[in-house]
Amino acid sequence: MFFGNKTKIIKYVIWVVVVMFIAGAAFGSSSLLYSCKMKEQKQKAEDERRRQIAEKNKIPAEDEKIVLAKFGEDSITVGDYYDYFRKLRADIKTRYKDEEQRETILDYIIEKEIVRTYAVANKISSTEKDRIDILYKLLGDKLKGVEESKVKEMLEKGYFDKDEIDYAVLEEKVKNALLETPDKIDDKTMLAFYNQHKFRYQKPEEYLVSHIFIKKDSDKREKAIEKDLDNDKIKRYYKNNMDKYHGEPSVKFRQIFISPDKFDVNISEKDLKDYFDKNKDMYVEEEQVHASHILVKTEKEATDLEKRIKNNEDFAKLAKEYSQDPGSKDKGGDLGWFKQGQMVGPFDKKVFSMKVGTISEPVKTNFGYHIIKLMDKKEKKEKTFAEVKDQIKDTLKKEKGWVEAKTKADSISTKIQSGTNFYDLVKESQSDKLDGEETGLITKGKNETSTAKRFEGELFKNGVLDSQIQKKVFDMARGEVSEPIKSAFGYHIVFLTDKEPAKPLPFEEVKDKVKTDLINWQKDIKAFNLANEAYEKLQAGKPFKDVVKFYSDGKTKDKDGQLPWFPLGVMPEDLKDKDVLTDEIASFTYFFKNGQFQAGVSIVKEIEKEIKRLKKDEYSNVIKSSFGYHIIRLDDKREGDIPAFEQVKSKIKEDMAHGVSEDDIKSYYEANVSKYTTPERVKTSHILVADEDKANEVYKKLQSGADFATVAKEMSEDYTAEKGGEFKFITKGEMPENYEDAAFTLNEGEFSKPLKTELGYYIIKVEEKQPQKTATLEEKRQEIKDELLKPVKEKNFREFIEEMKNRYGVQKYYNKFDLITKYD
Repeated sequence: MFFGNKTKIIKYVIWVVVVMFIAGAAFGSSSLLYSCKMKEQKQKAEDERRRQIAEKNKIPAEDEKIVLAKFGEDSITVGDYYDYFRKLRADIKTRYKDEEQRETILDYIIEKEIVRTYAVANKISSTEKDRIDILYKLLGDKLKGVEESKVKEMLEKGYFDKDEIDYAVLEEKVKNALLETPDKIDDKTMLAFYNQHKFRYQKPEEYLVSHIFIKKDSDKREKAIEKDLDNDKIKRYYKNNMDKYHGEPSVKFRQIFISPDKFDVNISEKDLKDYFDKNKDMYVEEEQVHASHILVKTEKEATDLEKRIKNNEDFAKLAKEYSQDPGSKDKGGDLGWFKQGQMVGPFDKKVFSMKVGTISEPVKTNFGYHIIKLMDKKEKKEKTFAEVKDQIKDTLKKEKGWVEAKTKADSISTKIQSGTNFYDLVKESQSDKLDGEETGLITKGKNETSTAKRFEGELFKNGVLDSQIQKKVFDMARGEVSEPIKSAFGYHIVFLTDKEPAKPLPFEEVKDKVKTDLINWQKDIKAFNLANEAYEKLQAGKPFKDVVKFYSDGKTKDKDGQLPWFPLGVMPEDLKDKDVLTDEIASFTYFFKNGQFQAGVSIVKEIEKEIKRLKKDEYSNVIKSSFGYHIIRLDDKREGDIPAFEQVKSKIKEDMAHGVSEDDIKSYYEANVSKYTTPERVKTSHILVADEDKANEVYKKLQSGADFATVAKEMSEDYTAEKGGEFKFITKGEMPENYEDAAFTLNEGEFSKPLKTELGYYIIKVEEKQPQKTATLEEKRQEIKDELLKPVKEKNFREFIEEMKNRYGVQKYYNKFDLITKYD
C-alpha cells in the first residue's frame, strides 16, 4: 500500500462506484464510520509503518515523511516511493536515473492504486487460475510446453512477485470491464456516458508566464560581432581550437578478397522445391487497392464535400481545390496503389472494405476527415513454384556462394595464423585481379581518389569504404593482418601497411567554417552574459517588466513579456497564438500516440521542467535552450476546461463504439493465415554418441530388438539419455540436414542408421508424426478478437487513468524531486 490513509482510499472507492455506475447518488464522509479511538490506533499503526519504511530503506525519518505527490486527499511520500523502487529489477533502476525518468515510476505507483481501488469497488479480484492464465499470456514462449501444475508450483515457491502478478490480473480485468457499453449508441446513451466520464474530456492544466528571452541568433548582435572581426581574431580562434578542424585519419592496406559470386554452386530441383515449400509466404502478392482521397480538417467540411460528390461533382477537381494533403492534392487526391497496413488505421480499415467505384462517408483519423474513392483493387495472389523458380535459384546461389566464400576465407585465415606468409597466400588464392595490390590512403568519409574508383564495388560504394571494413581497419596496428571481414561485397582479409593520424586542416581551407564558429561562439557568450545581467537586475529588485523592456528579444516584449495561456506537453492543434510560443519556449516535435508517430509543438523540456517547479510569482534561474537564454516567471495557472457535450460528441461516439465486427475478424484471419498454420512436424527420440564404432554397436543392439529407451539410458552421451532419449517435436530447419531427412522419411516407430553430424553420431527414432495443419477461423475467432481489441483496450485504459487523475487531482511537488534520486 502506498497511500497513508486507508479510509481515504475507501472513500475514493465509493466515489469511483458513484462516478462509474450510480451517477447522481450521494454518500456521506467515510470518516463517520470510525470512532476517535480507532483513528488514534490507526495513526499509531501508520507511524510505526513509516518508521519501518524509513529504517528498511535507510532514509532519514524527516525525509521519509516528505510528500512527493498528492492524489485526491492521499499522499505519496519519499518513503512510499522508495518502498516500491527497491523492488524493481536492477536493470530498470539503471535505466531510470534522472528526475524526469523517476517521475514515470511515481506515475505508475498512482496508476496502480487507481486500478486496485477500482477493482475493490467493482468486486474484481484475482484467483489462482487468473494468475496462471496471466503468466501464460505475459511470458508466452517462455512458458510454452510448461504444464499448469508446474506454473502453479513456481507461483507457490515465489518464483514470481505475487503482488505484481495480482496487479497484472486486475489491470486486465479492469480493461475488460471498461469495454462494456450500451447496445445502442444514440444521443441519450452518449449524454449519459458524457455525464459519467466528462473528466475524460477535460483539457490539460494551463499556465500563464512572463518571459525574458535573450535570443542566441540575434541579427543585431551578429552584425556587431562580424563588424569587429578581423583575420587575426579568426586565426587566433583557429589556433586555440585546432582540434575542431582536423581532417580524417587515413590507412593503406593490401587485401585478399573472396567474392561469393565467383563460386560455381549446384542447386538441385529438390533444393528449389524445399525452399519454396518452407517460404511460401514470401511469394504472396498481398491484396492492394488504388484509391484517391480528399482530406479536410472538420467533419462539417467533409460532410459538405460528400454531398457535392453525391450530386455528381468531379472528385478529382474537388480534391485539387479543397484537399489539405500536399502529397496527393495536385494529383486529384490520387494515392496510387498500396497494401494493407500502409495507411493510418481507420483509413486502412475503411478503404479495404469498400467496393471499386464507391465513395466513403467521412472517415476520421488523426490527420482530419477523409472522403475516400476506391479506384481499383487487386486480390491477394499466391505465386506458383514455376513463377518464382528462377528467383529462388538466384537466392540459393547467393546463399551457397556466401557459405563457400566464408569457408575459403576461414581456411586462408587459419593458414596465416599458423605462420604462412600473407603474400604467398595472395599468389595462391588470386581470386581477384586486385588481390594484394596496395590501396592509396583511405579516409572514413567519401573518397574521391583513384583508389576509390579502382576498388568501387569491392571495397567502396559511391566512394565510401564499406562500414564493416571501416570498423576494423581503423583500429588495426600497422603490420597487422585481420581475421575475415564480411562486407556487402564478400569476405576480406586485410594486411594494414600504413596508418596516418588525423591532422589539422590548413587555415585557408577551413577559414569560412572557423569564422562561422567564432561568430556563433561570441553570439552565445553575449546572450549568456546579457541573460545573467538581467537575472542580477531582478535579484537587485528591479521590476520584471522593466527588465523585459531593456533586455528581452521576445515576441511579447511590448506586453511586459507575458505569453498567452498554454498547456505543458504537446499543444492542441486549435490553441490560439501557438506561433507566439514557437521558436521561443516551444519547438516542433514528433511524438508517439495511438500507435503512430505524429507531429506537433511542445514546450522545450528545460523550460517545462522549471515551470513545474515554480510557485506563483516566482521566477527561474537562467535557462539555456537551443533558442537562447530564458528567465521565466509563473504568473498564474488554471485547471483545463471541460468541453460541452456537443463539442465532444463525435469523440464520445468513437469512445463508445469499440466493438470488433465479424468482417474485421475474417479480414485479419485471411491476412494472417500463415500465423495459424503449424508446419509438418515430427517427435523424435535419439541416441547421440561420439564415435562411429559405438554408433554401430548401438545400431546392432536396436536391430536385435533391444528397447530404444533402455539403450539410450545406457549408451547415449546426450542430455536426453536420462529420459530414454526422448527429444521433442521438430520442424524443418531446426536440426542437421541428414537428421531431418531421416525424421521426415521414417514411419512412426522406425529408427535410423547412424547419422554423422558435427556433434557426433545420431540414431533417431520417430515417435509421432503430425502433418501441416491450418487452424480454422472458428478455432481462432476469440484469439483474433482479443488481438484486435488490444489497442482499443489500451486506449480506453489510458483515458480512464487520465479521467481519474483529472477528477481527483494529482499534485506533484517538483521542488522535492531531488529526493527521488538521493537514496539509491
